[in-house]
Amino acid sequence: MKNAFKKAKKAVSKAGQHIHWLTSEGGSGSASRHAASERMFISTEEPEEFQTLSTHRPILILDSQLVLRTQEEAKALRLLNQKTYALTKCFDEDLLVDTGMRKEFNEVFEAIGWSDFAKIPEGGIMLLTKEFLMMLRTDTQRDGTYVWFRLFNTNYELTLCQFNNLLDFSPQCTLSEDIAGFSLAEFWQELVGPDAPRKKSIAHIRHPTLWFLARWLTMVVFPRDDTRCVTIEDVRCLYAMWKKIKFAPTLSLVRRWQELAQSGHIISIMSFVTRIANGLGIIPNATIPFMPNDPTLVVKESHFIHAHFLRKDINGKYIMTFRGCDFELPLPAPWSPSQNQEETVSLES
Repeated sequence: MKNAFKKAKKAVSKAGQHIHWLTSEGGSGSASRHAASERMFISTEEPEEFQTLSTHRPILILDSQLVLRTQEEAKALRLLNQKTYALTKCFDEDLLVDTGMRKEFNEVFEAIGWSDFAKIPEGGIMLLTKEFLMMLRTDTQRDGTYVWFRLFNTNYELTLCQFNNLLDFSPQCTLSEDIAGFSLAEFWQELVGPDAPRKKSIAHIRHPTLWFLARWLTMVVFPRDDTRCVTIEDVRCLYAMWKKIKFAPTLSLVRRWQELAQSGHIISIMSFVTRIANGLGIIPNATIPFMPNDPTLVVKESHFIHAHFLRKDINGKYIMTFRGCDFELPLPAPWSPSQNQEETVSLES
C-alpha cells in the first residue's frame, strides 16, 4: 500500500493535480439518506493509480485541491472565491420558547413534513461548499428531474426525490411547485389585507406565527441580503404551512443556491452542504476543516426589538407590534394561531 501511495503521489506531481479520495465508509444518516445514493453515479476521471487508494481518507484542506475540469468551472470558482461564507443562521431557542413560537413551529413542521429538515445543527465546510456550488445544476429528462453536484472530486447525479431525502424532508412531501389552490395574489391578499402595497414585505403580515415563519424562511431556508421582502417561494411555503400540506421546496432551494453562487454576497448554506455530504456517508471519514461556530449567527431578541417588531412590557413579557397600525399582541398569544386560522389570519389595523 505504501508503494501504491508513492506511485499515486508521483503521478499527481506529474499531472500537476491533487489527490481526492472518495470512500463509502462511515456515515450516520437515516435509512432514507442512504437510499438516496442508490442511483448516484461516480465519475472521478482520475488515473488508475488513484483507484488503489480508495480506502484512504478524502482530503480537502486547500483551495488548490479543488479540481477544475472546464473553463466554466474555473470561472465559477473565481466568482465563489469573492464571496463571504457563513454558517446557516438559527433562531434563539429561548426566544422561540418565550414567545410561544417553539410550540407553533413544531406543530407546523410536523404537519408539512419538515420536522427533520428544520433541525440544522451541522457545521460548515467552506471548501466543500465551493466545490458543491461550482457545478450544481438540474437536468430535466423524460423520466424526471436530476440534481448534479460534486463533492471530493466526485460527480453525483441524484433524482430529485433522492436529493430531497438527503435534505431530510419527509418522503411524503410533494415536490411539485404546482400546489393545488395556491395563488400568489389571492393568498397574499388574504395574509395582509386588500390595501397592502404591491411590494411584498414581511412587515405587512399580521399573523404572528406566519410572520415568524416568514422571517425564518428568508434568513434560514432561502437566505438573502435583504430579508425584509418575500418572494413567491416564501409565500408558497407559507401557503403549505397554512393549509398543512406536505410540501418540499427542493427545486426552489437548488435555484436559490445557484443564484447565491452567481449574485449573492454571503453564502450561508454551508450547513445544508454538510448535511448532504453526511447523508452520502463521506464526512465521517474525511479530513476537512470545519468553520467554528459563530454566536453572532444566532438570531436573538435584539434583532426583532431593533426592527420594532417586538418589545417587552414592564413584566418582561414579549409584545408583538405591527407597522402601520396601533394593534399589539402579547406573546405567547392567548390562543393558538395554528388552530384558529380563520380568526387570526387577518387582523384589522
